[in-house]
Amino acid sequence: MDAETIIEERKQTHGDAHETFRLAGRLTTELVMAKDGILITPHEFALINIQHKIARIVCGNFHPDHWDDIIGYALLGKEQHKKASGEE
Repeated sequence: MDAETIIEERKQTHGDAHETFRLAGRLTTELVMAKDGILITPHEFALINIQHKIARIVCGNFHPDHWDDIIGYALLGKEQHKKASGEE
């Protein structure tokens, strides 16, 4: 399968790439700006991945993988946040 075919298929589930990336970029910018120059932690990176999935849901069509991926990233983020807080 060539790249163009993959991009066209993904457009059906992820929506227009420009709109999805624009929304994901705005969401990510808010998180990064709130950090005020401090490095992003592993659990915060999980949040960025969730934001990207949210953008795909908003801009694309229903695709259950997006919702399942959010669950996975949330669980991984929770695990990383727990480790970082010394609760493990």
